[in-house]
Amino acid sequence: MPTEAERANQATQNETFADCVCFVLKDHFAWAVTALFYSVVHLSRAFMSRHGAPAITSHKSFETEFLRFARDRSLYKLYRRMKDESEAARYDCRAYTVTDVQMLKKNVFEPCKAGFLK
Repeated sequence: MPTEAERANQATQNETFADCVCFVLKDHFAWAVTALFYSVVHLSRAFMSRHGAPAITSHKSFETEFLRFARDRSLYKLYRRMKDESEAARYDCRAYTVTDVQMLKKNVFEPCKAGFLK
């Protein structure tokens, strides 16, 4: 299992990739959404590990453990929004603009990240 530091590093790399897609490539914005979601995945798993939760091996078990362990519905809602947006990008071919990604990052990703860094 990755360490908390390894997960934090991967989260940072994913966030940097999302920014690169938006501001360097200026294209493929659905991948930026997906990268932001996977940044949240690593931050959330580091958070759970730091707070003594058992090893988590899937998104579904994470959701169950998070709700039971942390009891933070507002943070869970942010996580779910990121997951739903990522799935819309990957499976439903949802088109995103740079503005969509910036708003998602500001209004969902950043509060989620802040909650997991507590």
